[in-house]
Amino acid sequence: MARITTKKEATNTTTTPRRGNGGTRKTQTTQYYTENDRRQMIAEAAYYMALHRNFGNGDPINDWLMAEQEINARIGQTTN
Repeated sequence: MARITTKKEATNTTTTPRRGNGGTRKTQTTQYYTENDRRQMIAEAAYYMALHRNFGNGDPINDWLMAEQEINARIGQTTN
C-alpha cells in the first residue's frame, strides 16, 4: 500500500516566453495531492476500468490495485 502523510508534491514543468531574445525558459509549478485527492483519482480510474469491460468478468480489487499503480505513477507517489 502507498503511504502518504498529509500532502504529496508533484512538479510540472512549463515553458514561458523570455523577454528580449525571444527564447523560452522553463518554470516549475507545484501541485499538492491530499490522500483524499489520491483516493478519488484511484476510485475514478478503477470505475472506468470496470466500465470499459461492461462491469463483467472482472475483479473490483484488481481494478483498484491496477488503478492505484497508474495513479501513483502519474503523481510520483512511491509505494511501501
